[in-house]
Amino acid sequence: MTSFAKFTLGGALGLVLASGLAEAGECFQNHTEPVILGDGSKAFATQQARDTWQDWIWRGPIFRCPGGGTIDCTYRWGESKTTGYGWSVGVNLNPEKLPFIGKYLSILGVDGNYSQDHSMTTSYNWDIRISPGWAAQPIQVVERRWKSGQFRGAWVRTGNCSVGVGDPVGPHWYEWDGNRVSSSWSGNLEVSRFASYHVYQ
Repeated sequence: MTSFAKFTLGGALGLVLASGLAEAGECFQNHTEPVILGDGSKAFATQQARDTWQDWIWRGPIFRCPGGGTIDCTYRWGESKTTGYGWSVGVNLNPEKLPFIGKYLSILGVDGNYSQDHSMTTSYNWDIRISPGWAAQPIQVVERRWKSGQFRGAWVRTGNCSVGVGDPVGPHWYEWDGNRVSSSWSGNLEVSRFASYHVYQ
């Protein structure tokens, strides 16, 4: 069991015995910042663009209907395609560089590396008609919208503490506040997705 002493901002001393979390608070000895984000920090949007844009995450082989004739071509790719993609792109997380306590920031459906965390599978088993001289290409599209917002939930410094007997006392005592709003984020987030054929001349 780890013991640490907590000193409130009002100066009162209380000895707390705990292992890990105690009284919804913790002594983060390496931090003195007023606010720290954590695994419980969740994003909420405050602004968004009026229009969306299309992110073509995959383009398949091109089929061309021979030109010079008068008869349309009927085309079906007839295969299935699975593509991995990121739920958000061009994300700017926490530009204020608030410290983060936890394994990863799960606030936007992506981890700290913005890895591909979703996949899309399409079976192209439907026919399309193509005019002579035109081409068709199977595509998978994620429709995105720019949004921005803040985080709700954070560790807030509320007092002083020390870890272990004889360790120096410092402003390291934090308590979790699920309603605390802090920092900011922005990025292009998925709002829909679809598969189709791109038909062009």
